Amino acid sequence: MVNDMGPSNLALWRYLNISNENTSFKYLNTGNSIYIFADTPHLLKLFRNHLLDVFI
Repeated sequence: MVNDMGPSNLALWRYLNISNENTSFKYLNTGNSIYIFADTPHLLKLFRNHLLDVFI
């Protein structure tokens, strides 16, 4: 699962106990692991916007 770092997605990550050390959760029906990743282009955009706020 790939998503941005929006407040509702971060709340879901907290609910599922997702962290740097734990990047997956078990699907209840099958027990398969589902891995969660942050959307890299979105993270780069946030980083760029932060740098613009700091230096401009």
